[in-house]
Amino acid sequence: MNRELFSAVLGDVLDQMGHHHQFLPPQVGPLEPGMVVTGRAMPVLCRPGPPPDGSPLGKMLEALDSLRPGEVYLADGAGANHALWGELMSTRANQLGAAGAVLHGYHRDTPGILSLGFPTFSHGGYAQDVRGRGHVAEYRVPLRIGQVEIAPGDLVFGDRDGVLILPAGVAEEVVRQALEKVRGENRVRDALRRQRGGGLRAVRGDVKGLVDCPDIHDPRRHDRPELRMPELHVHPPPDETHLQHRAAPVGSVDLH
Repeated sequence: MNRELFSAVLGDVLDQMGHHHQFLPPQVGPLEPGMVVTGRAMPVLCRPGPPPDGSPLGKMLEALDSLRPGEVYLADGAGANHALWGELMSTRANQLGAAGAVLHGYHRDTPGILSLGFPTFSHGGYAQDVRGRGHVAEYRVPLRIGQVEIAPGDLVFGDRDGVLILPAGVAEEVVRQALEKVRGENRVRDALRRQRGGGLRAVRGDVKGLVDCPDIHDPRRHDRPELRMPELHVHPPPDETHLQHRAAPVGSVDLH
């Protein structure tokens, strides 16, 4: 049902609902253009420098092992000059059923991540190791990245045009309105293909119930099925009191 959706239409609806700062900074993009990520946010707070407790990575392994099916590992790199994510972390996250990783910072091991097909969004590839340069301080805590406030359980959606956050309390309504908007735009596209003159303004006047559609010329949602949104079922975030995490820990392996 929801394979029609894409970041621009979700952002337009959020704007119309008064949520004007929901896109992460534009540096955050997919490892390859066809990647799409959608899932519930599992926010991860990173800090520069080694952990105060003397451990090599802080709570990184603990945070990774806590991922639940359908969640997105969403890390704020705090201006990090090192990679926040790599192939072994992707392998573990994929094993746990996570939906993807979104990093306000760098990744490494690009070929390995691409071979897994694990949806990963970052500032780009940079192979510098995290050890001694940064650590995970906390996870499942609220974050602020740029102008975006992110809470655990918010809905994350990303494609080649950007990553945005749908607050949990409005996500279902945003998706509903976005689907209506896309279907209205599709009617305009079909009408434009049929008519020979009059232009967009005339066509919009003839399409009953059309919502505002500034992006009707975007071909991605019509001609590139691989870039459409995966099935998105908007359920409330899980009740943590009824979840038991059964996955075996990663241990002390080098995650990069």
